[in-house]
Amino acid sequence: MKQYKKTIIFTGIIILLPILFGTIMWSKLPDTMATHFGMDGTPNGWSSKAFVVFGLPLFLLGVHMLCVFGQIKGEKKMKEERKVSSKMYMLVLWICPLVSIICGVTMYSYALGGQMDIFKIIQIFIALLFMAVGNYLPKCRQNHFIGIKLPWTLSDEETWNHTHRVTGWLWMSGGLVLLVNILFKVDWIIYAVFGAMIIVPFVYSGVYYFLHKKADSQ
Repeated sequence: MKQYKKTIIFTGIIILLPILFGTIMWSKLPDTMATHFGMDGTPNGWSSKAFVVFGLPLFLLGVHMLCVFGQIKGEKKMKEERKVSSKMYMLVLWICPLVSIICGVTMYSYALGGQMDIFKIIQIFIALLFMAVGNYLPKCRQNHFIGIKLPWTLSDEETWNHTHRVTGWLWMSGGLVLLVNILFKVDWIIYAVFGAMIIVPFVYSGVYYFLHKKADSQ
């Protein structure tokens, strides 16, 4: 983990940056702030100012550290020394910092009277994230930390590789569909993309594994 030490520290600092801004702007922020927004950008969930300024960044920092130490624990579970792709791991390390900055910008901006299409910003971020993860999934070797971690993918390397090639293509395509859908704002397409990204890898990996095992036993 020494090679990632500087990145872990730097990303941790970025996660906490909204606290600095919130502290400086404390007197100008309302006591209750919008923390959840509908697809039309209208707020439908609120939290205290203290939670937004301090609680949310600290929570994301906790999730970030779970990802950091989860990789170490995952590597120890492997019978062979197979390491997660360094690029994939770096991508994981940057997810929480980006989420923290985007949440901070959107929540503070709305609280201070700024005008922006919050749902569009979130959808663009999610779409680009899916495309980035989809690009790296086929290169991700079998491990207990990142990927489609199912009993049959972890027990059979060929099933793992096939599943991640298909899932990588699916996630990149899904991210592209979400980007295009920003222009049309069709709600059911968003749900369909998310559903496909979850269900298809699960079903495909199971079918491939059992057909593959059946063919080997004959």
